[in-house]
Amino acid sequence: MKQICGALSQLKNEMQTNKTLTDLPDDGTGDEALWNACLQCDRLVEEAEGAESAWFVSPWLLVECYFYRRIHSAIRLRFSVLLLTLMFVFINFQFADIETVDTSFEILEV
Repeated sequence: MKQICGALSQLKNEMQTNKTLTDLPDDGTGDEALWNACLQCDRLVEEAEGAESAWFVSPWLLVECYFYRRIHSAIRLRFSVLLLTLMFVFINFQFADIETVDTSFEILEV
């Protein structure tokens, strides 16, 4: 959870300080190449107009969708690690619980 909060805090900082829109990391959704191509096109257009592709300069719809896509990416990248950890703990707990139940039945049979 701390990593997700950190990623969202970084996103908030980038917005408030009008940073350049950065390429999306590969988070397994499969649309990163399309997003990064759109961002590259925006960079080229803004550069031709003498500006830099940033939060307050780029087209509103692109920035709005990019914002939600970055939130999705932050959660997806960090949540998969958290989910795997929780699954590992649950599986180990479940096996320990099953062994305890089997032992208790053996005691009752004797």
